[in-house]
Amino acid sequence: LGIPDPDRERELPEEVGVDLQQLLRLHVAPVGRQRHPTHPARLAVVQRAAHEGLDRGKPGVEVAEGARGVTLTVDSIRFVAEQATVLPEEGARLRALADALKQVPDRTFLVIGHTARAGSVESQERLSVERAKAIVDYLVTRGIPAARFIYEGRGAREPVAPNDTEENMARNRRVEIVILED
Repeated sequence: LGIPDPDRERELPEEVGVDLQQLLRLHVAPVGRQRHPTHPARLAVVQRAAHEGLDRGKPGVEVAEGARGVTLTVDSIRFVAEQATVLPEEGARLRALADALKQVPDRTFLVIGHTARAGSVESQERLSVERAKAIVDYLVTRGIPAARFIYEGRGAREPVAPNDTEENMARNRRVEIVILED
């Protein structure tokens, strides 16, 4: 698990009932400091907070820690078919996501769009970029400065499920937001 950082240990919550914003601040190291791996129990707390705080009980937001930073994955995000227009039913989830991201100061967010394997590779790539930008545009309207975002599309190159059923294709239509380690 790496060598504990005594300065960071003092900041950790003593109880599980903390909110996602507080946990994200704990799991993103300050600029210029080496990050130590997160203890699996702490990461489980972040994941539970995502389901309770961000998602209001509806499945679809996962939190994980990777080499680039903490990643929030918005699963099965619904857009108008073949467009970058988010369906109105996603509003509550995206508002909660924006509120959480506003609480993470001085970090850059990488927004990555993914599509299901439908249509040409070129159309998948274009649509994934457009959808990532649509999410960035929405988050900017919620008060997060545009300068804090980078976005890209990965088309259908990184599926999380086979594209063999509508349910699996929906799982592959997702947006990931990586809180970069600047």
